Amino acid sequence: MVKEVEENARISAEKTVKLIQNITANLENNTVTEEQSTTIHEIAEAAQLLAHTSNNMQELVEKLQG
Repeated sequence: MVKEVEENARISAEKTVKLIQNITANLENNTVTEEQSTTIHEIAEAAQLLAHTSNNMQELVEKLQG
């Protein structure tokens, strides 16, 4: 079970990084409306929360293994 949690945390972290990279690229390449900008900002905040959660999961896995 610990290995499964560790793998899921790793996958989530990778997806979060890709999401943030895509958001950044879209911001750089597009002129967006204020509404779109707000939505993108909310998505970025959610991605950041997911990244923190993934880090917390990884720390928990390391503690369980240690």
